[in-house]
Amino acid sequence: VELNRCYFNTMADNPHHFNEDLNRTFCRTLEPMSQCQNCRHTPLDQIYTAHFTVCGKPDWCDVWDRNWKKKEQCMKLIGEWHKVRLVRLALMVVSHFVVDFVNLTS
Repeated sequence: VELNRCYFNTMADNPHHFNEDLNRTFCRTLEPMSQCQNCRHTPLDQIYTAHFTVCGKPDWCDVWDRNWKKKEQCMKLIGEWHKVRLVRLALMVVSHFVVDFVNLTS
């Protein structure tokens, strides 16, 4: 089964890939070139997983460059990553307070 890379493990990269050995450009989503899907335009609510190789690691903040328009999808993906991390951190802090409170009242 081939999963669509725009929805699963998306990297917000260029939809076209130039193969030097064949001297030919291919569509990364394996469609005909005229119908090549640009994953950089996939709405966030349709993406299941993301891979940060092209964007850079979210905690490195290295997407701020002159070509920010090309990395607009990266900024959105990294924003979502930070939201998830913040929620996990908040849940961890709350759980520690609850455990401490239970220990104090026991």
